[in-house]
Amino acid sequence: MKKYCNGKKLLVLVGLLIMSLMMFAGCGQSEETSDAADMVLESTYIYTCADEEPVSGGIAVKDGTILAVGSLEDMEQYIGDNTEVIDYGDQMIMPGFVDAHTHSMLSESVLGVDVTMIEDQAQATEAVKKFIEENPDEEYIIGAGWYAAAWGGDDPDKKYLDEATTDLPVVLYDYDHHCTWVNSKALEMAGVDAEYAKKYNEEHGQEYIVVDENGEPTGYLRDLDASAAVEGLIPEFTTEDLEYCINVWSEYGVTTINEMTWYMAEDPYYDMIEELEDNDRLNIRHMLTVDSSETDENIEALKERFDSDVAKMTSIKTFMDGAGSTYTASMLKNYKDSDTNGGEPYKTAEEVSAIVQKAADHDLVTHFHACGDKAVRTVFDGYDMAVAAGVELNPGFSIEHCDTVHPDDINRPAELGISCNVTPDFMAPTETWDTNPYVQVYDDDVCKELWNYGSLYKSGANVAFCTDSYFSSYSPFVQIYRATQRVTNDGNPVGGYLPEEKFTVEEAIECYTVNSARSCGMLDKLGTLEAGKYADIIVLDTNILTCTPEELFNTTVDVTYMNGK
Repeated sequence: MKKYCNGKKLLVLVGLLIMSLMMFAGCGQSEETSDAADMVLESTYIYTCADEEPVSGGIAVKDGTILAVGSLEDMEQYIGDNTEVIDYGDQMIMPGFVDAHTHSMLSESVLGVDVTMIEDQAQATEAVKKFIEENPDEEYIIGAGWYAAAWGGDDPDKKYLDEATTDLPVVLYDYDHHCTWVNSKALEMAGVDAEYAKKYNEEHGQEYIVVDENGEPTGYLRDLDASAAVEGLIPEFTTEDLEYCINVWSEYGVTTINEMTWYMAEDPYYDMIEELEDNDRLNIRHMLTVDSSETDENIEALKERFDSDVAKMTSIKTFMDGAGSTYTASMLKNYKDSDTNGGEPYKTAEEVSAIVQKAADHDLVTHFHACGDKAVRTVFDGYDMAVAAGVELNPGFSIEHCDTVHPDDINRPAELGISCNVTPDFMAPTETWDTNPYVQVYDDDVCKELWNYGSLYKSGANVAFCTDSYFSSYSPFVQIYRATQRVTNDGNPVGGYLPEEKFTVEEAIECYTVNSARSCGMLDKLGTLEAGKYADIIVLDTNILTCTPEELFNTTVDVTYMNGK
């Protein structure tokens, strides 16, 4: 009996040993499978934006999320039988850019005639003619990017566009998208004649619809509201149009945008975004904005409709003024050699405060377009009032552009804890410094306020970089070049304009990744290459931390990953 019991125990022990070995083998197999990455990206220069020094090694990615960043030895544990290992050699890898303020829809220069950097109106004539020849089925002609300040003092005139066509309406938006240049056919179809122009200008107190000596419109519409008269001529964009414009960002390494167009809830834009997301065709993350006049009910419906990290309703947008180059930015003092300060801000400080409170009630943030120092100050005052009323601000709340900020107001965004979303390339709307309109329309004191983004950054404000769509270069590398060099494309002014406002390349990258992710409310998921964050990663053709300024300007992106795709 004793012998039998010992044998039974032996069998049990052997059985337990076999089971343990099987369980161990199974656990090992399960652990290997769960830890194995979908892909590992290798490079000797991975700039994580979380560490000061670059990493030589790899990035392990699984299910669109970063598992780890580390040495090649560290990566070994994440490489399984099905892991794709991609070796980028010495190429610089960094986080995808986060554009803190742009427009994925307003891309007439992409879908139509690109008239950026034209030197005179005759070039626009030729560009429109060429577009018509290449697109003979078009029933309307759109385009964008012109800048009258580069034309030696000439205002846009319909006669040049009439030379291209009098049969089709031509609508060309300017660099800032605040003014419009149209041909006679567009004016005719919109009903903008001498009588209409006279009445409109009298009601608004300025010549927003420019007329000749006979009172006839010249084809130059100098304001958003005036431009609205011809917008009805342009058919609705399609989902395919939108997708085409959005995908341009991938070419430049942008993986997330603060979409800043002030749509109402019924705008078809939202339907298109929803369609693209539902069909896995939305390749850029969209932090969406709604107009400040929208109803509470519709705002809540949009929040429920867009609540993913690919398309999310985050904010309310409001305009406070126009742009300095067209004398429509609201300034504390009159423009040089002018009797206008650009008009009063579109909203009072009390109205700004009410909009901030409205956003906070919906758990959203606010973005206020403000270019002139008076408009900027009014926004700060409004934010102060909102804080006094109990609103808790964060870097998602912002002020946009900040072309001119009075020295007395430089520290206010840092004190408020809001973001300044700025576009460095705004300082170079023309090819040469001599033709830059901003330094021509402001006196010496105001010129010292221009594009003082470095001072805002040094004050502790969350300065985030952006392109503002085609209103400046799409390229983040041009934006970084502009922030670090402070010159126009002719290299002037020598040494850079207000050189004390320059950024280092590292600081500029921070503003385009970490700070802009913070401005979008996504810093916990974007902006750096760290475990747990989304695999939004770009591979550059140039190391922008070691290259020359000229090489930086011309840098391109070889590969863009969004969610590891």
